[in-house]
Amino acid sequence: MNKKIDLDKIKIRLADESDLAAVVNLLADDELGKNREVVDDNRNTDYGVSKNYLTAYNRIKNDPNHMLVVMDYFDEIVGTLQFIIIPTLTFNGCTRAEIEGVRIKSAYRQLGLGKFFFKWVKETALKNNCGIIQLTTNNARVGAQSFYKSLGFVDSHCGMKMMLEIDKIEIDKKII
Repeated sequence: MNKKIDLDKIKIRLADESDLAAVVNLLADDELGKNREVVDDNRNTDYGVSKNYLTAYNRIKNDPNHMLVVMDYFDEIVGTLQFIIIPTLTFNGCTRAEIEGVRIKSAYRQLGLGKFFFKWVKETALKNNCGIIQLTTNNARVGAQSFYKSLGFVDSHCGMKMMLEIDKIEIDKKII
């Protein structure tokens, strides 16, 4: 790709409601995401996303240990991730930064934006006294795994998930 990016023009900031449609489109902008994200449905809110995404966004926004972040380049959302601070008892009470939902817009991949984003992640983790940055990536994302290893991540654990059958319409119910 011949495109050049001026990293001085990149803004990394908290997402707001007006960014939600762009964020959901980023989440759907790959082979795995296109089959699980709902880009367009009949329950759109004023922000162009389903109620489920808006509810999830509000839960993230109202939790001081969660940040939904976007990478803004000349008013275009070109990247997103969720940064989660997790206090733990393990590792002598070490606080962790969990990174989730990392995406760079397909037209902007391979231009250094991921590396730039993770520089911000590391700085933010240190500012929040996190001793570990952790993430999971799907086994099918071989390129992403190589990228994370190039940043210093080590595949030290086996991540597992259990998908639960829930009514996706009901995600706004309080979790106890």
